[in-house]
Order: sequence, then C-alpha cells, then structure tokens
Amino acid sequence: MNITTDGNTITLTGTLDQAVQRAEDAYKLGGHHGNKHLASREEYGKTKPWAGTSHFPEAAQLARDGWHEGAKRLADLRDRLAESVGELLPETVYMMDVTGFDVDVGAYLAGEPECMVTTAQMPGASKQIHMAVNVSNSAYVDPEAMIMRGLLAAGVVDALEAMGHRVTLDVIIPTVNRWENTHNNCNIIVQLKQADEVLDVERVAYACAHPSMLRRLSFGIKESLPKEWQQGTGVGGGYGQPVDEVEFTYPDEQPDIYIGNANTASNMEQVLDQVVQYLRDSGALS
Repeated sequence: MNITTDGNTITLTGTLDQAVQRAEDAYKLGGHHGNKHLASREEYGKTKPWAGTSHFPEAAQLARDGWHEGAKRLADLRDRLAESVGELLPETVYMMDVTGFDVDVGAYLAGEPECMVTTAQMPGASKQIHMAVNVSNSAYVDPEAMIMRGLLAAGVVDALEAMGHRVTLDVIIPTVNRWENTHNNCNIIVQLKQADEVLDVERVAYACAHPSMLRRLSFGIKESLPKEWQQGTGVGGGYGQPVDEVEFTYPDEQPDIYIGNANTASNMEQVLDQVVQYLRDSGALS
C-alpha cells in the first residue's frame, strides 16, 4: 500500500489484495514492537461475534475469495434496491429518429425516414461515478448493523452498474485518536473497483459489509505501522474513533456518492432510507 503522512495524519492507499497482504505480513510478525494486545489476531473459538470471524486467517481468506453468503443476501435485496435507486433516475423518453434500437413498422411502410425508435440522451445517463463507502464504526455497533448497511451500499453499486453507469468504488476507514498521549489520525483507503473493471459482487460484499474488514483487516494494517504511529493511532487499545465526514478522507475533491458508517439507524427500513437519501443529496444521478 502507498503511505503518505501529513502532519499528524497517516494515509494508506491500495487495492484490497494489497491491504490483505499488508495485514497478513503484520500477522506473521506476531507481537509487533512488543505490543501484546493486538485485536486483529484475537481468537473466538467456534463463535464469530464482534469481529465476524473466529480468527485472522479466516478474514484474510474471505477478503481474497469473496463473501459468498453476503453475495446471496445481496441478491435478495437486488429488486428492492433497484426500485429505490430507479426512482432517482431521470425518466427515459422514447423518440423517433433515422437510427435506433427498434423499427416502427407503420412509419417504415409509410416511407418515413425517421422510422427507428431510440431514447433521448437524458442527464445522468451512462455516467462514471466515484463512490466511497465508510466502514469505520464504533466498538458498540452490532455486527449485523454493519452487514445490513454494507450490503445496501454494495447493492447500490450493483444497481448503478446494471443501469449502465460505471462505478469507481473506494472503501474507507478513517479514524482519529483522542485518548492516547500522541493524537495521530489514520486514513485507510481501499480502492476496490475501477470504473473499467467488472464488478466482483462477492469481494464487494466482503469489503463493504463484513465486520472483519474493519475489525480484522484494518486493525492488522494499523498493527503494521511504525511504532510511533501505532501508539498514536491507538493500536493495542481502541484503535481510534470513527470519522463520518467525507472531507476528512477527501479534503480536495469529494466522491460523487458517499455512504456513511453504521453508527446510526437500527433497522433495514431506516438504513435503506438513509442510503437513498445519500444518493439524493449527492445529485450524481440527476
């Protein structure tokens, strides 16, 4: 991953594979810099509560292979999401022209040059859209709330691509640290998909929705940092507090669509309403 620093903020940027590799390298080192309490490697036996997996290797495997169960749950949401997102799209207008995708037989037989049916090029059609999904969450947030919001966010990407838009997708994990003696901030930006890449639904479902993306993978990435940055970003303690302000990660140019974290909203209807509101506020589909 590419690393930059700006004052008391460190930013790590890379693909999902690069993120997994960095966290995995830290895992293999054991207690990095003498730190004995490393949350990414805590094991829960056969249960998978807070962190979403029993251990770190399971999380790394899911990140590489994709989350099949999450993709199945996403498929169940597809029609509902397409309807909600579709309400925000401009109405398609059909018109007659000399070229098009279908022929009006009556106009053709009458010798009309404009005998082909086509659609008007409406604003918002076939856009390239930059979207960011924030998966930083407080420790008290229930794993199912993270999954629910993340799958809806992943479903938005799926719906936009199905409608002909091309989406560049980042998953971000921004945190600040207010509790340690040194107050360092951390931005993790995982470049999950470029506009010209085919959507891998299972990997998108993992990165956007699986609790271990935050509570295994991002913790492991922080555990790979130099000692002074580990201390300043809360490694071995709280690992920082989540930030739900898009300008924190993108100070200069914000993405077209930003989906905030799961610290608010407690049921599917509330989450769906919030996600649709994010889309409406962005104006990206108008």
